Amino acid sequence: MAVTPGNGVVREYDSNGDGYLDTEAKITGIKAPVWLRLTRTGNQVSGYYSTNGTTFTQVG
Repeated sequence: MAVTPGNGVVREYDSNGDGYLDTEAKITGIKAPVWLRLTRTGNQVSGYYSTNGTTFTQVG
């Protein structure tokens, strides 16, 4: 998870479990400051962002 000036909120992940980041999900138009959250359930990790620190939206 990252916030970039050109791409907004970006999440890169390994879509097939081979150990390489090969897929990217973007939410454009979002600018810092932004809260980022990663949550883990078992071996699954999900990424979220929030512009107000209260309401989080899943990325990808």
